Amino acid sequence: MSEIQPLKREVLFQHPSLVAPTLLGSVLKVGGRRLYLTEVEAYGAADDQASHAYRSKTRRNSAMFEDPGCLYVYFTYGMHHCVNVVAHEDRTPGAVLVRSGIGIDEEGDRKIVLGPGRVGRYLGLSVEDSGIDLVSNLLVSRLTSKVVSLGTDLEGFHLRLRDLGIDSVPPVMAAPRVGITKAVEKTWRYLFSNRRLVSRPMPTSD
Repeated sequence: MSEIQPLKREVLFQHPSLVAPTLLGSVLKVGGRRLYLTEVEAYGAADDQASHAYRSKTRRNSAMFEDPGCLYVYFTYGMHHCVNVVAHEDRTPGAVLVRSGIGIDEEGDRKIVLGPGRVGRYLGLSVEDSGIDLVSNLLVSRLTSKVVSLGTDLEGFHLRLRDLGIDSVPPVMAAPRVGITKAVEKTWRYLFSNRRLVSRPMPTSD
């Protein structure tokens, strides 16, 4: 596999809705597993009633208030760990939820991972990993035995697409977020326009 180039933290110092589409195609690495991101959702703060950080800081959402580039993992429905990348500006909390991706393990076996619950399970992350700094490996080594990082691997991403019979990078679509009941009008779900790469429901191109 080709080498991962660490993502620069300054890229994440923007509103989550601006960061989210730029993360598509980037790679989240946990131990020997990589996940190339193909679908994400942005969540803000006071501007977003669907966000965990909409009202105030709590024990559950505290990682959303950390520096951009930290990991935010929350537990939901009594069974799923959902993985987020913290992104915000001016100390305003926010995060980008990882919804789907193309996984590859140490043996080179690939797997399409669709849905945030499956993403957390595939990467083996839990709420105990919330707060890990994805940019600074030094901090990661102090917090956990897992080496977790975020970066880019353009060659690897193109290779994974070709493995799936996809010759070129599909266009990026913006669509309403799913699984929420508030702020449903915000088109802060970003995904590649290929049904094989994203979770349901697949938005139309109209």
